[in-house]
Amino acid sequence: MVQTKQWTKKKLFFYSIIVWMLILSLLEGGFRWQFRKEHRDYYTKLSIQGATLQMTDSFLVFKNRPFYVDHARRFQYNVESMKTEPKKISMPGKGPNDYWVLLLGGSAMEGMGSNKDGEWLDITGQYDYSWNESISHYLETYLNGSLTGKKVTVFNAASSSYTLAQSMLRYQELSKRYDFDFVVSLDGQNDPPALNKGETSIQYMKKDWEDRPSNHFPASWLVFLTQRSAMVYQLKQQFYHWRTTNKKRRNAEKNFPRREFWSRQPIDTFSVSQHLERVDQAVDSYFKTLNEFAEYLNKNNQSFVLMLQPHLIFRDSTVTGTGERAVLSYFSHYNNDSIKNSFLLQQRKTWKERFPTNDGNFILIDTADRLGEEVFVDYCHFTPSMNKFMARFIGEKILAKAGVVSK
Repeated sequence: MVQTKQWTKKKLFFYSIIVWMLILSLLEGGFRWQFRKEHRDYYTKLSIQGATLQMTDSFLVFKNRPFYVDHARRFQYNVESMKTEPKKISMPGKGPNDYWVLLLGGSAMEGMGSNKDGEWLDITGQYDYSWNESISHYLETYLNGSLTGKKVTVFNAASSSYTLAQSMLRYQELSKRYDFDFVVSLDGQNDPPALNKGETSIQYMKKDWEDRPSNHFPASWLVFLTQRSAMVYQLKQQFYHWRTTNKKRRNAEKNFPRREFWSRQPIDTFSVSQHLERVDQAVDSYFKTLNEFAEYLNKNNQSFVLMLQPHLIFRDSTVTGTGERAVLSYFSHYNNDSIKNSFLLQQRKTWKERFPTNDGNFILIDTADRLGEEVFVDYCHFTPSMNKFMARFIGEKILAKAGVVSK
């Protein structure tokens, strides 16, 4: 009798497993059908959408994942990992009346809103911009309204966390396949603030990339599952966006209480570290790369401007509005890194010494320091109005240097 009962339990367990496998298979099939329906026109697949936005690249260290489309359809990355309008994933052919502008740089040029760690989003509520709210879109619109007989296309090849060295490599890679009429790079914020003797920016970024949580357990295991299971992918996406949407709604309903709080706090003095050899090494490395990039562009007969990205620590606090005043205060309390501040201060000081006229191919956007409108939604990313300002600022430089007739 005991043996029969044990056999029955084993049999029951076995059939329970089969039933659960059938249920899960049906659920997975339903979620896959839903995924295909939602992404049918976007030239992407589960292995792309379930992965991280950025992927390892042997030449660039990392890059944006081709064909990845934003969950809210605000943007997509094309075949060349450039941020673009959803569904426009192919590179066009270039005709005789086409004028192509290539944008390089980090997340500010790419179109990022407030940084997603800490309290930045609670202060500003500014999420990443859609393709038609970016500097690249505004610049394309401005230039198409300003150049006679030209069809202007602006390609946004900037990428979050890119250093100047990565922007240079990005241009070297793309210029072998495409003929750009003008190149603009906005860099400096992401470069390593301190380097050991003989260490390069690329070596630093390789280690930084390898150390990112997404490349290690448990995040790497979750990515493994979301790339292979539509059910896990949808559950993860729905949870994340439900939490994000609710957080945004609550902040808006309460009129952003953290913004109100931080706007009333004092702004601490920005700390600096004097005479650090590792900071000097990082600044020297940055300008060595800047010269190398300019030499490569000139050798390629490329029209260009290289711009030093504005930063919050240089902002005149007497002209800030409530939101930016809160951002300044929060930054001074929680992101007041003496080594990074020292690097940025020395970087800008050296830039002014090397390019005192602030024109030609090297531009310091120090007008952002004193603008009457709000500029930043964290330490280096721009407000919507600043995206428009930057587009016009860059557009005017292109018109002045490109040798084309304006309307």
